[in-house]
Amino acid sequence: MQLEETDYDVIVAGTSLTEAIAAAACARAGLRVLHLESESWYGGCDWATLSLGEFRTWIQERGFRETLRVPIEDLGNPRDYAVDLSAAPLMSGGPIVELLIRSAIGRYLEFKNVDATYMWLADALQPVPASKGDVFKSTVVSRRQKGPLMLFMKWVMEFDEAEADPAAMAQPFEEFLHAKGITAELAPFVLHAIALHAGERPLSAGEGLAAMKTYLNSAGKYGPTSFLYSFYGSGELPQAFARVCAVFGGTYALRLGLTAVHRDAAGQVRAVTCTNGQE
Repeated sequence: MQLEETDYDVIVAGTSLTEAIAAAACARAGLRVLHLESESWYGGCDWATLSLGEFRTWIQERGFRETLRVPIEDLGNPRDYAVDLSAAPLMSGGPIVELLIRSAIGRYLEFKNVDATYMWLADALQPVPASKGDVFKSTVVSRRQKGPLMLFMKWVMEFDEAEADPAAMAQPFEEFLHAKGITAELAPFVLHAIALHAGERPLSAGEGLAAMKTYLNSAGKYGPTSFLYSFYGSGELPQAFARVCAVFGGTYALRLGLTAVHRDAAGQVRAVTCTNGQE
């Protein structure tokens, strides 16, 4: 593939969500944008939604072994399936959903509310409460723990970080939970299922409270849980921003990446070389 136009203000490599948002913003600002993707689909390897056929190609190209119990040929039309390379449920009151609403890009998308969320706890999948009412009905949270947890959730909803003690916000979140009366048995539930902490780095109290507040503010906004999921897969999100970029004059090229970036003596980017050899 040869590009007819070779003079651009901005060249964006990759079509994951961050790159797609940047490309759309630049195009709306009146800049000439070239958006490249080395794969044959939008979303790269982070935000792509593939058919079964595309997913099989993705597996084979990376040397992975297929472990399907049923041959892919017996599953019907490959395009009847949508496989997300990276599952990406969105917090209903989170920044991405707010961006989709403010920018009106949400009109390009359809969402479904996630009906329920679960956590592996005490050797079983346990439903995660999304509100104080859920806590009251929960069989996972003991009667003795329900009162402190409900009071803590109410306190989090009213929490104002601007008035918080910086030293208290810097302490580990688990220590903060203990000081607030959350038992050691319940703390992992709050930390991982409500504050959604999955990393190895300890979470600070400020980070944990901000995550909990977003979770609780999202609960019941569009359905029973705090989460929305794109109806046709998470790959629809970067594609929606790609449509906006294209509407404002952006140029897209799939199966085309970058091999070199050329700078002048001052360090400014003056040209790039694409995988087709074109500059």
